[in-house]
Amino acid sequence: MVTIRPFAAADSPALAPIFYDAVQIGAAADYSKAERDAWCAALPPSDWAVSRFAGLVTYVAVTDRLVGFMNMDRHGYVDMAFVAPHMHRSGVASALLARLEIHARSTAIQQLSTYASKTARPFFAHHGWDVIRANTVEKGAITLQNWFMMKALS
Repeated sequence: MVTIRPFAAADSPALAPIFYDAVQIGAAADYSKAERDAWCAALPPSDWAVSRFAGLVTYVAVTDRLVGFMNMDRHGYVDMAFVAPHMHRSGVASALLARLEIHARSTAIQQLSTYASKTARPFFAHHGWDVIRANTVEKGAITLQNWFMMKALS
């Protein structure tokens, strides 16, 4: 069973390896090692999420430990959506997204948007998001492909 709750600063050390593993292991089928290293080459510092999530609405997923997180800004832009690789396709990301959508609706946000990776694009599409356009991100000499996606909330 998964519990979704708001992020607390004390969660930061546990979220760093989730982010790193999601990029390095979870996205391995979609991005080369060089691309994954450009995205996240090393484990972030244990306090990285505290500053990175400042001003964002962030929820975490907990089973017997933290297994995922998702956040958005006050305009409905979903900034980060990451789940531990061993929990992919378990419903964790869907539960996190559902909680973000509840929050968005309660604050009169009319649509959500994100830049979805190759790995995340099918997940968002499955949940009713539309691809608006392809996008590239330059990380040094490496170019990463993603897609700008949106979902209208009713």
